[in-house]
Amino acid sequence: MPRSPGKSDRHSLAAMLLKNEKRPSVEVTKTLIRAAFVITNGANRPYNKLGMSLSEVDVLAALARSEASLNCSEIAETTLITKGGITGVLDRLAARGFVERLPSREDRRSIRIQLTDAGVEFCRELFTKLVDDDEEMFAKALNPAQIKQLIKLLTLVVRSMEHNGETRTNVSEPTHGHERI
Repeated sequence: MPRSPGKSDRHSLAAMLLKNEKRPSVEVTKTLIRAAFVITNGANRPYNKLGMSLSEVDVLAALARSEASLNCSEIAETTLITKGGITGVLDRLAARGFVERLPSREDRRSIRIQLTDAGVEFCRELFTKLVDDDEEMFAKALNPAQIKQLIKLLTLVVRSMEHNGETRTNVSEPTHGHERI
């Protein structure tokens, strides 16, 4: 029968965590997670004001970057969303009139997704607001040289993780503060 943890077990666990929290690697990890949460979930972010999830914005961006329509697998490859999560996101975007599903000319079993005219106009406005918002957010905290340095440092970290095999296929996917996507 398993014994319940005593005071000494809890004390040693608390001491271990306190010690670990002072390690630079733990501090930077916690800071990155907090920064990502604040950046993506800020109430003043343009998409949050519109009641949209980051997943929906991610799909709109993928479609906006593409000059042609995309299928669900292509959208999943260029976003942070699993193939299984794409359908719900597309349903919400279609309900808003931003995307449409079209039968594939090459494969009758497949569908292609493209922005509607309303979706193109919406993306033009949304992504302009997002860029302005990003500029303002980082200008409050960092000067241009610091922003460039931050980009270099974060790029090194991401490349190192990707090089070590920590890619989308073998790590948990982010939820962006919303439902599992």
